[in-house]
Amino acid sequence: KKAPDAKSKDVIAFNLLSTVFNEILYQEIRAKKGYTYGIGLSYSTANNNGIYTVATMVRDEVTYDCIQEFDRLLNEFFTKGISQQDLDKAKTQLRGGALAIETPAEFVSIINPQVYSEYEKRKQYFVELEKIDLETVNKVVKKYFTPDSYKLIIAGDETKLTEQLNKISGLVKFNLKDIEIDN
Repeated sequence: KKAPDAKSKDVIAFNLLSTVFNEILYQEIRAKKGYTYGIGLSYSTANNNGIYTVATMVRDEVTYDCIQEFDRLLNEFFTKGISQQDLDKAKTQLRGGALAIETPAEFVSIINPQVYSEYEKRKQYFVELEKIDLETVNKVVKKYFTPDSYKLIIAGDETKLTEQLNKISGLVKFNLKDIEIDN
């Protein structure tokens, strides 16, 4: 799905929302439903590709159910946004993550201008993080967590998934030879 580019004013709010949405996905799809061993949203300003992904691996027999649950959660997230409690918790998690430098590589990634060219901006991270309020973050939900537009990629044994795949409207199927790099 569409995500903010690296220089967008939405980046910190989006990172907050990623923290919240990841927790929702894990609790609902992994912990409660048991559809997967893990599920998560990935987004990196370093890639600056303007997209985020959600990835998981599921058992064949729950593929469609997992898709339906993801759609429900995305729609609910878009409709309701987040609470003040969710915002406060996500801010605490982001602050903790930013302060938890455990390896020389993590330290270098903070100060190395080749890795992070806007060091002065990074020093303002906590100030910018604290400025984000509930209204702002919920506007960012409406901008990037739209439930009606995302690309779904399913890889697996079509013979085991046929019945479930037939339930998905607009599905485009590719053979392995269509996507192999070395044909």
